[in-house]
Amino acid sequence: AFLQFTGGTTGEPKAVMLSHFNILANLDQCYEWVKDVFIHDQEIVVTPLPLYHIFALVANLLLFIKIGGLNILITNPRDLNSFIKSIKNIKFNVISGVNTLYKILLNNDKFKNLDFSSLTLAIAGGMKLDKNIADKWKKITGVYMTQGYGLTETSPVISICPVNEKFNGSAGKLLKNTKMKILGNKKKGEILIKGPQVMQGYWKNQETTNKVLDKNGWLKTGDYGYLDKHGYLYILDRVKDIIIVSGFNVCASEVEEVILEIKGISEVAVTRISDKDSGEVVCAHVVLENNSKTNRDLMKSKIHKYTYEKLAAYKTPKKIVFHKDLPKSNLGKVLKKDLK
Repeated sequence: AFLQFTGGTTGEPKAVMLSHFNILANLDQCYEWVKDVFIHDQEIVVTPLPLYHIFALVANLLLFIKIGGLNILITNPRDLNSFIKSIKNIKFNVISGVNTLYKILLNNDKFKNLDFSSLTLAIAGGMKLDKNIADKWKKITGVYMTQGYGLTETSPVISICPVNEKFNGSAGKLLKNTKMKILGNKKKGEILIKGPQVMQGYWKNQETTNKVLDKNGWLKTGDYGYLDKHGYLYILDRVKDIIIVSGFNVCASEVEEVILEIKGISEVAVTRISDKDSGEVVCAHVVLENNSKTNRDLMKSKIHKYTYEKLAAYKTPKKIVFHKDLPKSNLGKVLKKDLK
C-alpha cells in the first residue's frame, strides 16, 4: 500500500514497505480502541500534522474516514493566527499533535480562549509528551491528554492510553493482537514488537531489514523501556540515545525531564560526549525561555545544583551548552544528531 519513508531504527532514510493488510489491521486495532467513544458521522478532528507522516495518515485521515468523521486539515500550523482562525468557530471533538506543537498552542492566549466544550480527545504522538504540557492542557481544556506510541515500521500504532485517563507518563497499553518482549537485563531493555501491523521490510534493503526484523516476525524498535505490572508501556529512551557513563546506563529523557523542572528553561536535549575517564558523559543543550538574557553562568550553576539534588551524580550533565533554539524535523522532533 505504501512506501513510507522514515529515519527508522538505524537513523538512515529508508522506505518502509507497508502492505494493505498492515494498514487495515492497524486501523482495526485503533477502531477497537475508540469505537465506544466516538459517534459515527458526527466527529470533527483537527489535523495540524502533515498527512505524509504515518501518525496523521492513519490516526487522523484513515481512522476518521472509517468512522465518517470530518477532518479539518491545518496545512501550516506554524501560522498560529490562521490555525486558530480555522477552528475558532468549529465545535471540534478531537485534536492530534506532538509535544512541541501543544507547547506553542498553550502559550497562545487566542488558543487558550477557544471553546473546548465539545472536545473529547487530544492525542499526543510522534515524540514523548512532557508532564507539564499534559497538566497545562488539562487545566485549560478540561480534557486529559492521551499519549500513544508507534513507529512507521508498525503502521504506526503499538500502544495507546485509555481515553480521558489521568496522564501517567506511559505510552499506554498494547493494542489487540500485539505482542511485546524485552531484550535486555531484568525487566528493562530494547522493546521488540510482533503483530499484524509490523512492516514487510525496507524497500530494496534486505541487509538493514534483517538487522531489525527476524524470521519469526519480531521487530526491534530501537526503543528502551518496560511494561509495568498493570500492562502500561513506558518508553525510557531510544537505545541509540542511552549514555554509558563508567558502565552505567543513563537515559537522556530522564535527565531532560529533571532539567525542564527548572524555572526559566524552555527546551532541553541531552546527548553524550566522549570522556577519557568515564568513556561517555552527559551533555545538556539548553534553550532559555524567550531566549532570555539571564546570566548563563548563574543558570549553569542552578542546573548543576538541581540535577545533583535530583539525580545520581553520574547522570548529571558535565557540560551545558546554550542555544537560541534546537534543530527540529518538520514534525517538531529534536534532531539530536545535529547536536552531537
